[in-house]
Amino acid sequence: MLFRVFLPLIFVGLWSSAFVTAKVGVVYATPFAMLLVRFTLVSLLFLVMLLLARWWQSSRAAQKQQTGMGAPPSVILLTALVGVLLHGIYLGSVFFALSVGLSAGISALIVSLQPILASVLAISLFSERLRIQQIA
Repeated sequence: MLFRVFLPLIFVGLWSSAFVTAKVGVVYATPFAMLLVRFTLVSLLFLVMLLLARWWQSSRAAQKQQTGMGAPPSVILLTALVGVLLHGIYLGSVFFALSVGLSAGISALIVSLQPILASVLAISLFSERLRIQQIA
């Protein structure tokens, strides 16, 4: 119950404060140094979460053997590589724009319009039909 209520609130708080934090941070460090710190902290957090999940999974009496992630290591590695490249380019561009003077509000607006722009381009370029679940 608490997770269903508080996790979305925590997510919104962290997401909405990221642009202001980045704008302040690029005053004191280069955009890519900020990304290095951010990715390092997130990687450490994910490592802790992974270790806790493995401990919890192995401590369950009903489960006799650990199933892993369900995907081959090569798929996991490629997925991680794509994620790092996408976020590196996306966040690198945002942090660079903030460092050269773009306001945090305008950068947040541009980034927030990305799903709408992607939908419009998918419809116009690829004749894709959007389902109601995709629009919501």
